[in-house]
Amino acid sequence: MTKKKKRSKRKILLYLSATTLLLLVAGSFGGYLYLKATFFADSPNTLSFEGDLHTVSFQWSAFQAGDHLEPHGAMLVPVTVPGIEEQLYMQFDTGSPSTFLLSGCLESLRERGVEFETTEKEGEIQVKRFEFSIGDNKVALNSGHVSQRGKRIDWNDSESRIKIGTIGADFIDQRICEIDFPSQKIRLHDSRPESFNTLGTFTSFKFKGRRIMLPAEINGIAMELFYDSGCSAFGFLTSKYHYDRYAEKTSSEISYNANRHGDPVFIHHKTCRAKFKFGDVELPVKRVSYAELYNFLQVTLGRVINGGFLGNKSLLDSTLIIDGISNEFLVAPNTAAEITDQTSR
Repeated sequence: MTKKKKRSKRKILLYLSATTLLLLVAGSFGGYLYLKATFFADSPNTLSFEGDLHTVSFQWSAFQAGDHLEPHGAMLVPVTVPGIEEQLYMQFDTGSPSTFLLSGCLESLRERGVEFETTEKEGEIQVKRFEFSIGDNKVALNSGHVSQRGKRIDWNDSESRIKIGTIGADFIDQRICEIDFPSQKIRLHDSRPESFNTLGTFTSFKFKGRRIMLPAEINGIAMELFYDSGCSAFGFLTSKYHYDRYAEKTSSEISYNANRHGDPVFIHHKTCRAKFKFGDVELPVKRVSYAELYNFLQVTLGRVINGGFLGNKSLLDSTLIIDGISNEFLVAPNTAAEITDQTSR
C-alpha cells in the first residue's frame, strides 16, 4: 500500500472517530431530550368502541429460544373480522401507545373480500376505517397505523394462530382495565365497580403519550416502571447496572437472541429475590433482565425511564387494575376471579 493510500485511510478513520465522538457528545444532551419528547409524544386515539364493554379472554403464546422455552412469550386476544370464518388474534401490548395492523395480513383479508381503504400520510400507511371485534367488543380503527411487517396469511395452516396486529394502550384510554392473570381474562369497565372499594388504595400513575408509568419501589428504592405487557417474559427489564445489582449471584443465567422487528437483540435473564412494592402491595420480582443495546442508548433510555420495564412475569399470580379515566392503578395479589366475577359482562 502506498504512503498516500495509508494517509487517506488514516484520515477516513480519524474522521469516523471524530464523527462518532461528536454524535455521542451531542446525544448525551440533545439525544435525551429528543428521546424523551418522542417517547412521550401525544398522538390521537384511533381505536373506538362501538357498544357495551365485555370481558376478553386471552391466551399465552410460548416461544422457543435455543434450549429455553418461554411459556409466557406474549398475550394474544381473539379478534374477529366480518366475513372471515377463521379465528384471528392480536397481541395485547401496552408498550405500543396505539393499535396497529400488519400490512401482509391486511392484503390477505382484502383478497378474502374484506373491504377497507388505505391512504398515505407523511410517509405512513393508514387504514381509513377497519371494523372488527376484540372478543365481543365491537371496535373500529379509524386512520389507524398499518405496519409494513407481517407475512400474508397462510389459510391452509391449521396449527398456527393467525396474528394480524397489535392492541395497544389506546385500548385502556378512558376505560378501566382489569387484567386478571390467573384467570387469563381482561375485564373492561366504564366506571369502578363497588367491589374495588375492598381492594385497597389506588395509586396515581403517569399516562402521558399513553405510556403507562407506574411508581414503585424495589428493596425500598423508589423508581418509575414502564408497564409493557409486550414484555411478557420479563419481570424487571432494566440496565446492566441494575441487573448486576438485583440478580441472584448464584443463579444460572439464561441468555438468547430475541427477534425485535427482524433485528436480533441479545437477552440475559437471572433469578431475582428482590420485591416490588406497588402502593401497599409487595410482589416478588422473580426475574431481572437486560438487553444488549449500545451503551449510549441504554444510558439515554435509562434517563427517560429511570427504573426500567415492568413485564408480566411478576404479575402472573395477581390482578392489575389500570384506571385509564382517573390515571390510577392497583395491584391485587392472589385474588383472581373473586374480585369482580359479579361485575363481568
